[in-house]
Amino acid sequence: MPYPPSWASLLCSLTTNGGSLMSIPFLTREPSVCEIERLRLLMSVFRDGSGQERERDNTSRPGWRDLERVFADFLAGHANENKEIFDVIVSSTDQRNKAYGISLKSKELSRASALEDLENNGRVYMELCNSPAKLWGPLKELQLTEEIFREKRQDVAKTVGDCIIATIKNWHRDTKRKYEVNNPGENLDLEKSKYITVSSNIKNSVRSYQVHSFSLSLPTDLVWKFSSEKCLRGYDSSSPEEIVFDWYGLSGGQLKYYPKASEAIYKSPIFHLEQPPIHTLSDRAKEYWPDKWSSD
Repeated sequence: MPYPPSWASLLCSLTTNGGSLMSIPFLTREPSVCEIERLRLLMSVFRDGSGQERERDNTSRPGWRDLERVFADFLAGHANENKEIFDVIVSSTDQRNKAYGISLKSKELSRASALEDLENNGRVYMELCNSPAKLWGPLKELQLTEEIFREKRQDVAKTVGDCIIATIKNWHRDTKRKYEVNNPGENLDLEKSKYITVSSNIKNSVRSYQVHSFSLSLPTDLVWKFSSEKCLRGYDSSSPEEIVFDWYGLSGGQLKYYPKASEAIYKSPIFHLEQPPIHTLSDRAKEYWPDKWSSD
């Protein structure tokens, strides 16, 4: 948690009316102390037993769907509740008929020092896609097949990698067009739309979180190489040992992206969640319908 609760409450009261109401945290500016505290508390709600994920002590924590609903509430947006390119749509606060998209990613990092390591030139983990068919379609239009991939042909590695990145960009443009057709007069602003990642890890039995937001613009100056017959990697051309993308084209189809944490446009401090009282489903049913709940 970035500040003790008393400090967070005080700073929240001082910054709520600080003139930033016409901009949106993580999308158009850094979040304030007040806003991080509210986000932390919204996420903490799902520790009451209602969260999708279970901790080792059988308490719960927010899962990916819970986080979509948290950010929709936090940013006064709308969670799509399905597998759209953008998980949350947020209306602009300073321009009428303009909206931004959020592609929300979450990942539990295994190392106890993982979040601290991000501050030392570390890379954030995102899974951008896990559908082989959606990425293979454009490749096959270029006469690139699974057999060529399996052969680890380095002469086509760059073509495959560049096609994958272009496909992701096309998805964003297609989503913009679809949104604007379905919402006449509205503009989905891709420049200010973002990837938002929620990273977590456990250290000394305490789970901590950190949020980063990144541009939708993906790096293109990469060195592509096959690391195995199942995986194509994109390396940072300025740091040839650092991996920026992994695509498991013949094994699950996951496309993983590792941007530098230092390249995040906005980020939160590291924080942890509160533990509310635990409520089982039976507890809730009894509370909501005490007269109908049978004691037999």
